[in-house]
Amino acid sequence: GVACLDGMYTFHILFAYICVAAGIFAFLARAIPPLKRYHKYFGMIFMISMYFTEGSAILIFNTGLPRAIIIFLSIMLFSMSIGYFTIKIHQARFQSKVLRLADQIQDQNPGETVSGLTKKATNRLMNEAKPWYKRAFSLKALHGYLMTLAWYQMAGRAGVTNPFDSWEQCYVYPVYKELGDNGELVLYPPITDEQATQQLQFAMYITIPAVIGFAVFGLVISLIAGYWSRRNLDNKESLLHKG
Repeated sequence: GVACLDGMYTFHILFAYICVAAGIFAFLARAIPPLKRYHKYFGMIFMISMYFTEGSAILIFNTGLPRAIIIFLSIMLFSMSIGYFTIKIHQARFQSKVLRLADQIQDQNPGETVSGLTKKATNRLMNEAKPWYKRAFSLKALHGYLMTLAWYQMAGRAGVTNPFDSWEQCYVYPVYKELGDNGELVLYPPITDEQATQQLQFAMYITIPAVIGFAVFGLVISLIAGYWSRRNLDNKESLLHKG
């Protein structure tokens, strides 16, 4: 059997950097209106490359991972998975709203085509002013928060890793484990309780500030977006009254 493949390290690093870059581009595509149509594609690249990063890591396995890294990867996988299902629920709910509004528009415009009705309904829902709290406490915001948290786990790991000197090559291979005098399995000595506590504290020091910081950043963005949305709507209404 094969426990470790040296050649997979290159693919592991490649997919890791693709994952980090895709996350950055997904955020920029969401923040820059002309690029918004590409957001979902960068998101798909982010998720797929993350899975390949995880899969290739199994094939360069030597002696296991520190507890802190296990915590980071667990947070990444759970937040990314929940974030994906969150946006799918949001999209389904939004589509239902579009269809209900399209039915209302059809009552006023019986001759309108189906595509025209759905387009008008979508534009009306997209352009309506939303208060900041509806933006901040929404499935869409939760999706962005969780995906950012998932990206942070990978970006932090990639940022502190030197791809040229951090890999020590494969140095283990499958063998029959040694048995003790009483037939028990002989294993490597475990880490001490102090080391386990230090790793857990390190994971908390890295994760907790990010969890709070991303939440505050999301609230600030929601406040700014809510203000400008309300202001733009007021300007449009004032122009209509003047006209």
